[in-house]
Amino acid sequence: MRKILEVSTDHIDETENVQSVDVYFVDDDGEEGTVACEVCLDTGKVFYRDNLYRGLKEIKTAIEEIRKTIVKKIPKIVVTISGGCLQLVNSSEEVEVAMIDFDTQGTDEEQLKQIPYSVTDNRMEPAIANEYELDIIVDEERINQLFKIIKG
Repeated sequence: MRKILEVSTDHIDETENVQSVDVYFVDDDGEEGTVACEVCLDTGKVFYRDNLYRGLKEIKTAIEEIRKTIVKKIPKIVVTISGGCLQLVNSSEEVEVAMIDFDTQGTDEEQLKQIPYSVTDNRMEPAIANEYELDIIVDEERINQLFKIIKG
């Protein structure tokens, strides 16, 4: 591998929302840098142009510096329940909603689904489980208003 003179992370492609990690080599004679990889500014995922760059300390350091600047947006969801029934879902962005209710008293046996306790615990518990076809209201302003009230 050629000796690295400099690693640069100056270029951001706003259309693709990626930031490039460019490498300049000692023997380049003023040539343009080579793109070692691009880092997605939404997810932090790295797309290498050449796997030779994967193990280089300078590249790993540049990637970690880019990842430190990424602000991951956590979706906010407010679920409205009235009379024990799911009535409304407000969200800051598009989401899918499913409901699991372990209060199965009075429910016909054929309507119940067997739900495992967890991913690693296969013991089953009967529950009412549905994917909801509700209109999910995506309204970030409303969600922020509700979270402000709820958090006090």
